[in-house]
Amino acid sequence: MSELEVALAALVAFHTKLGVDIEPTLLPPVDEAKIQAVESQIGFRLPDDLRDLYKIANGQLNPYDDEQELLKRLDSEKPWAPLFGFYEFLTIDRAFAEYQFLLDMYEDEKERNEKHNNTNPAKTRHPNISDVRDGDPVDPLGWNPKWFPFAHSNADIYSIDMTPTYGGSPGQVVEHGADVAHLSVVASSVLDLMEQAALRLDPEEQNRYQRSDGDGDFRATVYFDLDWRNEPYEAQTEEFAAQQAPEYEAWIVERQQIDKDRHAEFLAWLVQEGVAEEDIPEISIWAQIQLSLAPPNITPEYVQNALNATAIARGEPALSREMLPHSQLEKYEWYNYYKQLAWAALRGNSRSYVKISNDTESVASDRLDLLHRFYLESGAWTKKQYRVVMSLRAEIDKVVQPAKVQKDAKEIAGASAYFYSVGQVGNAIEICQSRVDEETYKVEKVCTQIDVEKFR
Repeated sequence: MSELEVALAALVAFHTKLGVDIEPTLLPPVDEAKIQAVESQIGFRLPDDLRDLYKIANGQLNPYDDEQELLKRLDSEKPWAPLFGFYEFLTIDRAFAEYQFLLDMYEDEKERNEKHNNTNPAKTRHPNISDVRDGDPVDPLGWNPKWFPFAHSNADIYSIDMTPTYGGSPGQVVEHGADVAHLSVVASSVLDLMEQAALRLDPEEQNRYQRSDGDGDFRATVYFDLDWRNEPYEAQTEEFAAQQAPEYEAWIVERQQIDKDRHAEFLAWLVQEGVAEEDIPEISIWAQIQLSLAPPNITPEYVQNALNATAIARGEPALSREMLPHSQLEKYEWYNYYKQLAWAALRGNSRSYVKISNDTESVASDRLDLLHRFYLESGAWTKKQYRVVMSLRAEIDKVVQPAKVQKDAKEIAGASAYFYSVGQVGNAIEICQSRVDEETYKVEKVCTQIDVEKFR
């Protein structure tokens, strides 16, 4: 066995001690030609250990993102876990899509700064500087085109860094993203990451592991911080939250119950509408995510409570409505919801990159029709609110027309994949469609902005 195979076996064995059977989640390997095709597009060779890992396993199954047929290989009685603690091991296709998404953001920010500086020489705008964990040899400017993501967890990512600062190693693993406190070098390589985690982490360590029980639609899951240098995060207790601001602790419980009740009501409504029994489980999982991410009504009070609930969980003081900037409330109240709506209209599931075909588009649209009709008929939305959302969806449908581009069914199945990103530019939601040729990995990108102010 190679060093990498030994390290992977040790990491698999470590998961076994946590009660997780990780090996069946690993997907079949890719060949050298596939790896080289990706490298030709990103412009540099991946480290040998990551290349070798993809030749052993091309990412892992995710029970919420992948095809149901593939999930039959998993034992439904055992918990699922990301291979890298909090971070799911991405297939090379999804890793490249993530790379392209990060590259788009990097180039957009660079272009905006250059335009601003050319027209405002007296007010030069500089790139954002990130906090860096003390002593870690990583560029505080953060992500650049010589970083390649291979594992992610929502907004946070493990990338290999080919441009370390003094004292670092090309191919080192860097943790970065919107929700991490600072940039940090987790390991000197992917091989080192797996070896050290299996060697240094104690499966019995207090507060290191977060476990969630399965509840029918969702599998039991185990998450943990793979970086052995970090002190385990000790979540604040409910008693602490109640002492700090009992109204917010009560609000969390109330919101959870509202979401649960609304989900049950939606499932009952689906039965009344005559939805096929075999279709309800998948719709149920999708709707549970949608109901929590984008509830039918987001008010300033909701935003304030949500922000303060997060602050309390971190041990920070709660803020009054007056202390929260109006712009922050406005952003969350309006754009956050409509960005989620745009994601839902595009893909039906805002957590995953998926190939867009006629069938996928139809499923996403049908699910939204059901959910939005339920909002209207249950009284969660007024007729005016329903019309506003339908108008926005009509605008989104004008942007997303894969059938017009892909008229040949063979092309949909084979040579092309479409990936979408949703962002905010001023008063507009920006939807970018990137066409990726799966043979050459060349990317064509088109962005469209929808001014949501006209829907208010």
